[in-house]
Amino acid sequence: MEDACARRRTVKCRFLSLSLRGQLAIVLTAAFVVHAVASVACSYYHASACPPCPVVYKIVYCAGILAFIFFLVNKMATSLARLTASALEFGRNPNRQPIKLPEQGTDEVRQAAIAFNSMQKQIQNLLHERDDMLTALAHDIRTPLARLQIAVELIEDERLKDRLLRNMAEISSILDKGMSLSKYGLSSEEPIMLDIVSFLERICEEMAQNSSPLFFQDRTEGDERVCVLARMSGLEICLRNLVSNAVAYGAPPVGIMLSADSVNVYVDVLDSGPGIPDCCIERVMRPFYRMDLSRNKASGGLGLGLTIAQNSAALDGGVIRLSNRSEGGVQARLTLPRYAAER
Repeated sequence: MEDACARRRTVKCRFLSLSLRGQLAIVLTAAFVVHAVASVACSYYHASACPPCPVVYKIVYCAGILAFIFFLVNKMATSLARLTASALEFGRNPNRQPIKLPEQGTDEVRQAAIAFNSMQKQIQNLLHERDDMLTALAHDIRTPLARLQIAVELIEDERLKDRLLRNMAEISSILDKGMSLSKYGLSSEEPIMLDIVSFLERICEEMAQNSSPLFFQDRTEGDERVCVLARMSGLEICLRNLVSNAVAYGAPPVGIMLSADSVNVYVDVLDSGPGIPDCCIERVMRPFYRMDLSRNKASGGLGLGLTIAQNSAALDGGVIRLSNRSEGGVQARLTLPRYAAER
């Protein structure tokens, strides 16, 4: 009895592991054989046994074929939905623990799962190798920089010494920002449910102590809490970079406006500065791009603030879009998926 059950399980597994074309070929062949046998039997007994047999048989035959096709389509749709969800989650945060898809099902589904699992592993290996290379490179550059700083301190010409120290500080800043950029797209922090109104009020209050006053305008309607599922530190870095960018390049008043609908939450960082030329709106999101071609550090940073903000937002499914306001200034809109408030 156990041997018979084991054989049935083996046959079932082998059948389900075939390609979709193979499964359909076997089922249609079996259906054709059954149809031929039933037709011969009904013809033989037509006179005395079962006149309605052909009609009943055709109904059962068609129902069986349709049921099996529905089973195959549903099974493949479920596997593809699982693959889609895993790909989207991995794309948002490649550094997270990889989701290994079950390598089973039809031949096509099994090969897709094997390829996806292999792709996850290869991408994570490349990211780790990149991080190791950047860390080693930064360490190797900082070592001679430290020796140079000691040597520069011995220079008697103060003007020359100050100029060299500023250049060395700039190199060190570039290294730090480059390392930060490589890390902000990757995070092991788990997302939590955040009350976005309270979160933004705290950000405005803290940043107003270190810069010009910031206004906060809540345009959400009703008494229902507006919540997002996000990594707190990543979202805070994103918003602080957007506000700092507005303060540095815009003009007061600078502030945050919150709005929402049933699907998304919109956080707009507003300033009243000169705006951005239309040809540069997409470019300013690129790493190390600055509209100040002189790259004078007194007038700005290294051109990484918006890139880091964008990478941090992407971890939580967020998108940042820049646009010029009709009344002057720039609107940096952060769009995040809205979640129902926990009871």
